[in-house]
Amino acid sequence: MRCLAIAEAWTERGGAVTFLTATQIRPLLDRIRATKADVIRMDPATILSDDAAFLIETCLRLGAVAVVDGYQFDYDYQLRLRGEGLIVTVVDDYAHLPHYAACAILNQNSYAARAMYAAKVDDDADLLMGSNYALIRREFRDQPRTERTDGSHLMVTMGGGDPANVTELVLSALRNCDIDIDEVVVVAGAANPHRERLEQECRSHKYNVRLLTATNDMSLTMASCNMAITAAGSTCWELEYFGIPYIAIVVAENQVGIGDSVGKIGGGVNLGWYESVTKEAIVDAVARIKTAPPVSQLSIDGLGAFRAVDAIRSYKI
Repeated sequence: MRCLAIAEAWTERGGAVTFLTATQIRPLLDRIRATKADVIRMDPATILSDDAAFLIETCLRLGAVAVVDGYQFDYDYQLRLRGEGLIVTVVDDYAHLPHYAACAILNQNSYAARAMYAAKVDDDADLLMGSNYALIRREFRDQPRTERTDGSHLMVTMGGGDPANVTELVLSALRNCDIDIDEVVVVAGAANPHRERLEQECRSHKYNVRLLTATNDMSLTMASCNMAITAAGSTCWELEYFGIPYIAIVVAENQVGIGDSVGKIGGGVNLGWYESVTKEAIVDAVARIKTAPPVSQLSIDGLGAFRAVDAIRSYKI
């Protein structure tokens, strides 16, 4: 989703975008194509053998810069791309590599700081750090940013996969809530393997629960809610953009930093690592955000992807 935001901003600046991907998830491919980007499907055998060579050949043929997002793109990978004369930007989360060879590092998270990378990059590397570069997609920017409405509409989303089925934990906890909730909207990603269990949980729930799978209207769904429970990923910044109070649950190692920073810039309550989260903690947190004051929308203005694109386009080797 981060690369989708970059692709949209790039095309709005008049550029052309090509995605190299091995994904076979059709809803995701449809969303990529909706950005007016070309899609080149990579054979899994190519990835296992030498996907760097394929990326280099494609970038040189198209005269393109390379934006890579994934923990497999280590220093040696970046250095190989740079060695072929490519302009390389790495989308990163928590400075996990000992060294980076990229021309630019993009870390959109509110806790990101130049000091995290200063000893790990070349002196001329651009460090695009913090929520000023939050990658808000067009579908969110196109929705009006209004103050919280009356009523009580709760959104629950734990990302595209949710292998640990944290969504079901949240729904089970909500059975113990005694506050008024008009509707609970559960958004399950296309890769969620627990759809049947979630359908059963939603049908038998005490609240009016609606299950959405692989929705193409995430921004509209989010904008219609006035509180949320989410994985501590990029969705937090989309909620901050709309000014919606939320509960964050850390479901992956790369979300620890986001979880720790939640609440420092806006309206989040961090419950920490999912394995340690209790139903009682979820119920208490829901009561807190239910009565929370409106969240400031000033920290994220929706233009971060454009700032990132402008910086990348201006880079000269």
